[in-house]
Amino acid sequence: MAPKKGGKKAAKADEEAAEQAKAAAAAEKAKQAMDDSGSDDSDGSSSDDDIEVDADTATKLMAIEQELKSSPSYEKHLEYIELLRSTPGLRTRLRDAHEALAAAFPLSEELWMGWINDELSSVSGPEDVAWVLQLMKRAATRDYVSPAIWELLLETSHDLDSEVKDMEPAGVERYRGLCEEALAAAGLHLAAGHGLWGKYRKYELAVEEKLAAAAAKGGSQAASKQQDRVRALYQRQLQVPLQDVAATLEEYKAWEAGHGKSVPAHVSKAADKAHEAAEVRAGCEAGVAPEAPADVAKLGAFLAYIKMEQNGGDPARVQAVYERAVAAFPMTHSLWLQYGQYMETHTKLPGPINAVYERATRNCYWVGAVWERALRALDRTGAPAEDLEQMCRKALAAGLQSPEDVLAVVLARVDALRHAAAAAREAGAAKKAAAAAASKLREAFREGGEVIMSRFPDFVDRSLRLSAYWAHCESQLLGDMAAAREVWEGALKSGMGRFVETWEAYIATERSARNLKEARAIYKRAFNRKFEEDGQLRICHAWLRFEREEGSADDYMQAMLKVEPILEESAAAAAATADQAAAAAATAAINNAKVLSKEEIRAMRQAHDPNFKADKKKDKKKDKKQDKKEAAPAENTAAPTPTWGLGTSLFPAAHADDKENILACTGGKGKRVRDGDAPAAEAAGDEEGEPSKRVRTQEPAAAAPPAPAAEAAAAAADADAEMGEGTAGDGEHHEAGEEHHDAAGPGPGADKPRYSDQQTAFIKGLRHKVQDAGFEAFLKQHVPDGIKTVRIVRDQEGMAKGFAYVECTSREALEKLVSINQTPYQGVALFIAESRPPGRDPNYAPGRGRGRGGPPFARGGFQGRGRGFGGRGYDGDGDTEMGGAGGDYGGRGRGRGFGGGRGHAGLGFPPGRAHPKTHLQVEPGTTKPTALVPRSVQLGAGGGGEGGAPAQPMSNDDFRKMLLGGKK
Repeated sequence: MAPKKGGKKAAKADEEAAEQAKAAAAAEKAKQAMDDSGSDDSDGSSSDDDIEVDADTATKLMAIEQELKSSPSYEKHLEYIELLRSTPGLRTRLRDAHEALAAAFPLSEELWMGWINDELSSVSGPEDVAWVLQLMKRAATRDYVSPAIWELLLETSHDLDSEVKDMEPAGVERYRGLCEEALAAAGLHLAAGHGLWGKYRKYELAVEEKLAAAAAKGGSQAASKQQDRVRALYQRQLQVPLQDVAATLEEYKAWEAGHGKSVPAHVSKAADKAHEAAEVRAGCEAGVAPEAPADVAKLGAFLAYIKMEQNGGDPARVQAVYERAVAAFPMTHSLWLQYGQYMETHTKLPGPINAVYERATRNCYWVGAVWERALRALDRTGAPAEDLEQMCRKALAAGLQSPEDVLAVVLARVDALRHAAAAAREAGAAKKAAAAAASKLREAFREGGEVIMSRFPDFVDRSLRLSAYWAHCESQLLGDMAAAREVWEGALKSGMGRFVETWEAYIATERSARNLKEARAIYKRAFNRKFEEDGQLRICHAWLRFEREEGSADDYMQAMLKVEPILEESAAAAAATADQAAAAAATAAINNAKVLSKEEIRAMRQAHDPNFKADKKKDKKKDKKQDKKEAAPAENTAAPTPTWGLGTSLFPAAHADDKENILACTGGKGKRVRDGDAPAAEAAGDEEGEPSKRVRTQEPAAAAPPAPAAEAAAAAADADAEMGEGTAGDGEHHEAGEEHHDAAGPGPGADKPRYSDQQTAFIKGLRHKVQDAGFEAFLKQHVPDGIKTVRIVRDQEGMAKGFAYVECTSREALEKLVSINQTPYQGVALFIAESRPPGRDPNYAPGRGRGRGGPPFARGGFQGRGRGFGGRGYDGDGDTEMGGAGGDYGGRGRGRGFGGGRGHAGLGFPPGRAHPKTHLQVEPGTTKPTALVPRSVQLGAGGGGEGGAPAQPMSNDDFRKMLLGGKK
């Protein structure tokens, strides 16, 4: 089924008809001029020298001509032609302009038509007619196959060639040959081929009519032959799938009826098959119609059309569709390459193959693969060496865009010359011919390398396609090992020596020639060089393998001694960089670390380590002095501030088992501490660079500690908070609904806000320099609605401690936030869980163990080496998020110390840790708790419990009396 004719198609048809009418009118005018003159009147053609051109046009013409000489371009050529066309009389210049454009660029059908019309308008004699006909034939075959130009050629030949028009025998044969050429080129064009068949058939019918008229006078034999010719032409056309098969069949039936015959059955059957084939191709024809835009869809339709014709197995029809495709997409180089490959595999004639590639290079002159394929086709089809050399020169001058394109052209040329040199060597040619072939091959290698380096000086071919090929040809084909070594030495000096691949290829050349001594010498030159990437390591391993496979045991040992230091250094470097993230973090920490003096280090240890001893000798002397002070009676004239002595006489028998636990918690030695001695001991400890181990009790009304002590306590609390957060990632999450202080609040002594942690998430893994706004924006990307507050915990200097709390407005928002656990932020996977402050687990149960446990008077327990009591500790006011860790670790622990449920961590060892807590947690700005005195004792024997009224804390005298059983 023929495609429907739309407006665009009708308009295009009208334009073509107008052009044809214009050409016919010009031809008729030229014919009339020839008839009037009767001869070739040279005066009828005007000369460019006789034409007067205005100054503006002359200036423009000169400017364009100058530009075309310096930088010719397609657009500038077209501009020049239009300017000449608008200036009547410049016929010679116009023709030269068309020739220049056709020589530099392929011309489309429209440009060829324009040129032909320019020539037809100035036809004045037989020479002009011959020139126009030759131009039309050239236009029909030079760049793209054009049925329209073929039709115009047949019409012009019929109208301007008197012998053809008068149907003289010579003219008839000439026209028949022209028609056969047109059918061979475009007769299979399904949409436009019927026009060529029709013109051919029309002319043959005219010849038949003339011979029939002559037959009436006695020439019946010629008329009979012509009838057979016309019949054969009809039957040929009816076998070809064209759009007018049905109309042609009806016309043929009428012609046979006029001669008293009918259409043979086999012809009708062939016509039916052709009609069916045309119907099958109608869908493809609709997709590739001229009015369809040249887009991807149209290209896909052409490829599908080509595939269908290939399945049909008719190379002529495949070629016809390829011609239509490249005319629609002339700059699609992949289409040209497919076309050329098909011609090489299905056509044995060199002419058509090379013609396709020659046209491909005109249309895609910037693509190296097209030039390469054209050069290889010339070599394969046995083209003269001059043709191959000329095409290579054109390729290198065509403006290839990349070094790979230039290298492809150079290698194609070198391959052809190598084939010639090998053929000369195998044929036993004379030494002079073989030497000439070898010289051409070497010159091609040298010129190719120079061209690549001159155009692309930074190009590095680590695959060594040209250098290795050249050295191989020198050593294997030409048998000149010295020349091969010169090639490799030149490559090493040209900058390729910094790549290990060059040395390896050099060694491979020597080894393939069994020059092991030379190969070993190259290894010795190369093993200690600094190569790109891991080249040095590769060459060392390759040398050891070479000696293992080719050398002696002594050779292998010598090589091992040379390369072993390099291998060891490489292994050490690989181990050091195995964990690049850790190495980078360590390097950054070292670079950013503050350089501390010995005094600053001693002060830091004194502030954070109760077991720190600045000088052991001074500690012994101080302990002896302290023992003497404790042995001497106390003489306090003022009201004493009693302390809780830890001597053995202070413990009733009932609590003797708790003595060692308490001593272990305090680090004491069983020595008594008097009220007046504690400040002196602390001062002594400060002077000696050692913190005092004696902890002094305070009355509830006592003043807050001085600023340095408060700051140390706050820092210690922060340290415990960080330690507690470290365990949160191991499964001890925070319990929702508990209160905690915001560690990002103001400095020591200030009141910090409390948060209920209702529907709050705990997030760990933040970097120290994280910004609040950026982190909040990150969270809202995943949880757009439902985030109430974002609190990043920071130290006093404003640096983030690595964790934060995010309070949500709903349970759904909290669950959505927890669901993005392990989402990376700033390169670190975040730990996100529901906030569960430790120490308030309702499912907590006392630990079990064997050994010494806590005293019965404590409502909490001591975390001794044996039985420990969980539950609430001695300080029930611990609201710090990370406090209370000691109570959670009640039971079977490794150290000695207090346990605490909801209170602060004690001085004992947490489970699984080898280091004790180093300080008591004291909230900044709060009264320092009575050290080591159980909460129940401070509150009295009937101290307030759960739901009971709070009791007043016991005084030190009351507590002493209780411990001594009423004795003083």
